[in-house]
Amino acid sequence: MLKNIKLILCFIFGVLIGVCLNLLIKKYTTLYIQSDVSFEINPLEIFSILINSFLAIYITRNLSKKNDLEKSEKELIISYIKEFQIEYSFKINKLLESENFETPTTNSCFKTLRSKINSILSIAE
Repeated sequence: MLKNIKLILCFIFGVLIGVCLNLLIKKYTTLYIQSDVSFEINPLEIFSILINSFLAIYITRNLSKKNDLEKSEKELIISYIKEFQIEYSFKINKLLESENFETPTTNSCFKTLRSKINSILSIAE
């Protein structure tokens, strides 16, 4: 209850201060609020609004498509590299199990791995 009384007193005191300040400002200064509102059309503002809206449309359409394309290309290259890493690990483990490195299958295995990594690097460029 005491909070409500304090709140009401603060509100009344604030309103009284506002009315007194308003009367003092009107009496001793030339400040006033104009009653009519004017409407102007500035051609430079219209031009800047048109340019801004054109740029907003351009950025959302063209640049977002370009960013999406670059993002999909990066994801594709990352997936190629992950597939290569899995295949590389599988073939190396298979060769380590056989412990015979001087065979034509070893040479062909490394040749296919080299060709795949070179193709991935050429795609990335």
